[in-house]
Amino acid sequence: MYLCTVIQFVRKYAYVIVLVLMSAFAAYITYQFFAIRRKDAILSREITDSINYRAKYLQLKRQPQMNAEKKDKETIPDLAKMSDAELFEFLRVVIVNEQLFMDPLFDRKQLVDRFHLTKERVGAAFAQGSHYASLPEYVNECRLEHGAMLLISEPEMTIAEIAKTSGFNSDTVFMRRFKERYTITPTEFRKKENKTTI
Repeated sequence: MYLCTVIQFVRKYAYVIVLVLMSAFAAYITYQFFAIRRKDAILSREITDSINYRAKYLQLKRQPQMNAEKKDKETIPDLAKMSDAELFEFLRVVIVNEQLFMDPLFDRKQLVDRFHLTKERVGAAFAQGSHYASLPEYVNECRLEHGAMLLISEPEMTIAEIAKTSGFNSDTVFMRRFKERYTITPTEFRKKENKTTI
């Protein structure tokens, strides 16, 4: 008897129960959607702030070096006497100031040939003299930061143009590495940044 009453109740109010469950599910999905959008906006802002902070830091760090370069432009310090950290800093300044990372073919050989270093010495400067595992990892970081800056400052450029300008061989490589590094796609990043700057 009790079971019959329960079955009759369920039949009578089944559509109400289903409607309540569907409404709860829709509310949950909506909440998750907006939570993800909020997180993406916060992440986008953090990426931009990080890139801007690093650019300002490098610019401030570069000013004394630029003054020293003006005094004696032709003199190259004795690279053989530098520690790994000092050599990394020297090479980092050259790579950033001359924007060598924008050349898709840029590699360790160019630094070896230009400064008459061994490939092991250049490798050690990045592996032991910095928090980067290697020169390619550092160059990739420079390219991604440059690409992120272009996504903000050049809204008319396509992703493919930004990838090429930043030194990537293809836009797919740029998009994949951008997502790996920042956990958001370049397109999502650009949309979030455009919304925050409007």
